[in-house]
Amino acid sequence: MNCLSEKTEEALCSGVMQRVAARRILRNRIAKGLYGSFLVAMLLAFIPAFQYAAAGASESGFWDYLSLIVSDGAHLSNSWHALALSLAESAPIAGVVSILAIAVGFAYSARKLVVISSGTNGARLAFN
Repeated sequence: MNCLSEKTEEALCSGVMQRVAARRILRNRIAKGLYGSFLVAMLLAFIPAFQYAAAGASESGFWDYLSLIVSDGAHLSNSWHALALSLAESAPIAGVVSILAIAVGFAYSARKLVVISSGTNGARLAFN
């Protein structure tokens, strides 16, 4: 038993589909805003991360060991093991890790922003 006429059924279906499309567009806009702001935040975070890594490298003597490797090849061949260990000890690990984490966050948010902006598949893929 059908209590709705065909016109009412079509209007109802059309209204539901319009609301679904509007909801999808809204989700896309929100996701674009969130990933875009995260992308800008990651871009701005590169500056202090590079400053932190450079300060750590200069304080630990990393540049001195690195310049010794470049300038004195004879010394490098005689005691390469000790020099490699000294270089590893003086490397600014925290600065490098922070730069890598920021780079991964930047790449992830850029990828998601491109997928969302790519069109109709973006709404489906944005929240997977």
